[in-house]
Amino acid sequence: MKIFQSVSHTILIGLLLFGLVLISTSYLFSLETRKIHQQAMADHSFLSLLNTVLEVRRFEKNYFIYHEKNYLENVLNYLDQAELQLRRFRTAFLARPDGEKMLKEISVVLTEYREKFLYYTTLPPQDAKQSQEVELSLHLLGKKLITQAENLAADTEDNISAILQNTLNAILISNIGFIITLIFLGIFFVRKTVHPLSCIQDGLTNIMAGRQKQLATPCLEQEFVALTRMINMTLNHLMHNKEERSRRAQQAFTDAMLLRLVKTLGQPMANISTASQILMEDDLQTLSTLQQEMLMQIRQQAEQGRRLLTAVQEYATPTEEPTRQIHLAQMIHQIVETLQADLVMEIPDDLIVIGNPYTLERGLNDLITLSVQSTPGANRIPIKGCRRQQDEMREVMKCSSLRPLVWLPVECNAVTEISLPIAGEMLSTDSDQLIQDVSSLCVLQEDGTPGISLLPVIIRHHGGALLAEVVDDSIFLFRLWLPDVSTGMHGMEQSAKTFHCDG
Repeated sequence: MKIFQSVSHTILIGLLLFGLVLISTSYLFSLETRKIHQQAMADHSFLSLLNTVLEVRRFEKNYFIYHEKNYLENVLNYLDQAELQLRRFRTAFLARPDGEKMLKEISVVLTEYREKFLYYTTLPPQDAKQSQEVELSLHLLGKKLITQAENLAADTEDNISAILQNTLNAILISNIGFIITLIFLGIFFVRKTVHPLSCIQDGLTNIMAGRQKQLATPCLEQEFVALTRMINMTLNHLMHNKEERSRRAQQAFTDAMLLRLVKTLGQPMANISTASQILMEDDLQTLSTLQQEMLMQIRQQAEQGRRLLTAVQEYATPTEEPTRQIHLAQMIHQIVETLQADLVMEIPDDLIVIGNPYTLERGLNDLITLSVQSTPGANRIPIKGCRRQQDEMREVMKCSSLRPLVWLPVECNAVTEISLPIAGEMLSTDSDQLIQDVSSLCVLQEDGTPGISLLPVIIRHHGGALLAEVVDDSIFLFRLWLPDVSTGMHGMEQSAKTFHCDG
């Protein structure tokens, strides 16, 4: 199992460890600085003690020569200072390996020196021999005291040098450690950030060159896994948008060609119908029964084609309000009332879609008309409406007996469904041929509304779907799906707007 699966966590832990090392190093340096300070203070105290002892010896010599009272007072005063310094600098003495022994020896020497000096002051002037012996004894004690003080001062200088050398070594070792740490951090940064970013850059270059479609994950760190996933999602979205733009361009081209075809064929169809009508009226007596039937069929086919072309032209004509919110229950209720059909509706009032109300109403009108005309009264079931989520959509799509026609946007998570029965026949297909799709049910009948043939186009322009499943024999349950308004209006508005073309 990998310990660090996230670059940010690894960097955070590394910074914490690096900070811990810095704090530890700073603490060690503070200890060394404290030692230097203590040793410097000890050096200062020992030098001060040496100066005090030298002053005692100087005023002692002057007193021996001049026997003046002020020299006596200075000797006693400096002896008091020396004893006070011994008590004050006790910590500095005890910090040394033999400090307690030296402190005791100096204290004994100072006490003995004071006693000898005070004894000297009590000797009578005429007792020269005794005075000379005391002076010799004081000289030896003073010399011993100066030697001890000088040894203390000399030793402190050596201690400071040793501490400074240790500090210098610690600084050198710390610098080496910091350099090694920075090298490892640089290697880590290159391996964990620079190298994956280079791999992502190379992958994007290959994608732009068309050598690959998806970006491979450069490493297992969470940040780069998430970044790669987001880049792939963005690439898929851009690819989908590109395909959608291409599809819309094809649709616009198809619609434009369809309108031109309508204008081209409209007049010939009208001429054929008019000519057939004239022939039937003028030469009715001279024509045989077979010829009359043929003229009647030609006229009916021409009229049917003309109605279809007229319907196509009407559907493709843009309105003043191309897209808006549409209440399906209200629209279907108006259609049923207009048709005066005996139909039962089970449609919630809150089913709202975005689209072109004119084209959608015409398509629903033709669909309901086809349902009424093709389905016997005994087989009629209510017109139902509901919402379906993605999981339900997948299950219902599996039940479609004919190949469904789906133009739903990728971001569509819910649809509004309108279902009603339609009678039709499924064409027999060989195993090598494609399965028949729902558009085979949207065929113009001889006495039906011509706009039913355009229902797949209307649903495609609204970004919906068409499904059909067998209910009983040749009765199909026709399902019409439109994106629910809650899935986002922008994409559906764009889908609806692609329907309109310039004449």
